Amino acid sequence: MKILHTLIRVYGEQDELDTTIRFYESLYDQNCSNRFSYDEKELELAVVAHTLIIAGTPEARKPFEATRATFLVTDIHEIKDRLLAEGSKVLEMPQKVPTGWNMLVEHPDGIRVEYVEHIIADVQKVNKVY
Repeated sequence: MKILHTLIRVYGEQDELDTTIRFYESLYDQNCSNRFSYDEKELELAVVAHTLIIAGTPEARKPFEATRATFLVTDIHEIKDRLLAEGSKVLEMPQKVPTGWNMLVEHPDGIRVEYVEHIIADVQKVNKVY
């Protein structure tokens, strides 16, 4: 099990997503690498470098805004066991999401982090949308 990438989270309005993406593309001098709709949660997400942009109405974003970062990992089940052994609380068990698997964890220091294991075929399908 390995942490591959850490993303900070930025939250915003749906109608400002394109502007927000352009800002971070300019800031990092990198193109958006992933953008997709999470229809079940009424959100649209985009990744630019080390930033995960989550857009939707305030009501749709509210359940997610306490989460401060997203860690991309190689094996979500291994990291779950390791985190539990080290005193973390799993707030949401691993579940299927548009890009693979995720879970929500509270670390012993109180920070909430989403852990994501991307499934390559799912990510390729998502990327083809844009």
